[in-house]
Amino acid sequence: MKHIYLIFFIHVSGYLGAQQFTGLCKMDTYITLEHIYGSELVLQDVENGHNELIRLAEKGCVEAIFQLGYLYYVSDYNYRLSEKENLKNIYKIFNNNNLAFKYLNEAVELGHVPAMSYLGDLYRKGVACDLNYERALELYEEAYVLGDQKSAYNIGYCYFKGLGNIQQSYEEAIKWFERTDYPMAKHWLAICYYFGHGVSIDKQKTLEILSSNKGNLNSPTLLEHLEELMADESDGLLTPTNVVHEEEKMDSVEEILNADEYSLEHEVKITDLSLDNLEGEWVGQFLDLDYAGGKIMRSFSANFTISKQNGSGRLIYEASIDTIINKGKVEIFDNSLYFEDFKLVLPRLYKDHPKIPNYEYEILSADLELKSIDNMSYLTALVETKNITTDEPGSPKLLVLTSDKIFTENGEEISEDILEQLLKDQDKNFISLYPNPFENDLLIHYELETEVVTTIQIYSLDLSFSETVIDNEYQGKGKKVYHYDGSALKKGYYAVRVITNGKEHTKIIAKI
Repeated sequence: MKHIYLIFFIHVSGYLGAQQFTGLCKMDTYITLEHIYGSELVLQDVENGHNELIRLAEKGCVEAIFQLGYLYYVSDYNYRLSEKENLKNIYKIFNNNNLAFKYLNEAVELGHVPAMSYLGDLYRKGVACDLNYERALELYEEAYVLGDQKSAYNIGYCYFKGLGNIQQSYEEAIKWFERTDYPMAKHWLAICYYFGHGVSIDKQKTLEILSSNKGNLNSPTLLEHLEELMADESDGLLTPTNVVHEEEKMDSVEEILNADEYSLEHEVKITDLSLDNLEGEWVGQFLDLDYAGGKIMRSFSANFTISKQNGSGRLIYEASIDTIINKGKVEIFDNSLYFEDFKLVLPRLYKDHPKIPNYEYEILSADLELKSIDNMSYLTALVETKNITTDEPGSPKLLVLTSDKIFTENGEEISEDILEQLLKDQDKNFISLYPNPFENDLLIHYELETEVVTTIQIYSLDLSFSETVIDNEYQGKGKKVYHYDGSALKKGYYAVRVITNGKEHTKIIAKI
């Protein structure tokens, strides 16, 4: 019996000792963080604070291990461009993504819940690890089950924008936003209700959510912006057209196509696309779509000239979108274009950050179709963009151009119902490539409607490199994701071709 008591005493003493160590190491970690960040009472000393965190981590302090990983992670993504001197000082010491992954991964293995969310971010972005959305979602979901509110927001955000190979779904995004009180989840939920993304438009609910969501900078900024624009509204609420430019609009495809005032039946014919019918001047509109690709959120005037460069025969473009002019070379393969040096600054759809009124986009690839509606030819292109400001893919864009100016009774080029019809009939990109451009990891994503024989090929546009990554493989119906390691490829332009039962689908991508 004495032996049992002795064993119990040793076990309890060990448990209490471990608890005491955990508590003390957390306290030491938080004191160290005060020195790293500095305050009115504590002089900032990043270098010594960094060394102290490493010392605590080497002693097995889980909180110190997590904070090291967090600081290495957040320094590169948040502090690098900060105007605050203390954060700039932190970035000078904590600017190593490999160490961010090392320490966050170690903290996760030791059961640190918030570390799961941040490690998921690294897998989602492919930072210091292979790009892996499945692993990111696993970490987010595990962290949420264990009480991490941020992870529910992360999952909802991925579904809202359809990042990587995650199927875009407003309904799924809302489900996760509603599961958490995390401030940014509530902010995006308010946006869903305002624009009717996955729910019925409810502007009053938008205002209620924003008014009660004080835990971040974005919601008060958006609320103030909306209240400034509410004064002239008879119902006291903001309409979508107030958020954007005069010429911008947000319409539901189904509403316009089914409206009584649009009684025309438009026959859409697809014609073959060649260099001969691609060259020349084109005018029309650049449509900014929602992330589901089904709503026109706003439109900008667009003018394109495509011609052959003297001597080389290469295609060059000159484009004007919303008065911003770009010139450069354009690569074409099959019906896929890739633009060089095509950047565009556009005002944000709504103002929810005091220091970010605009987004800078890089126009990447475009899948072209030449269509004939009512004996008029239109060049349409689903455009893939990168939001340089947020370092994420932009929402879908659609170019609708014609070689002849068409004016309707209200003076607009290309009537609204024609735009909606073209959007409805535009083939969705069969191939999704992420990220674009890419450095090493590339996700090739496509969906098969039936069981087919599939081949995937990757080759450089100058044909100096080619590789067949899947050769005549029988694949069943459903979504497919292929991870390609492009680390050995030289920088340049490549074509990814997916052949299903003899039908070719091609998209051009840049290796940087």
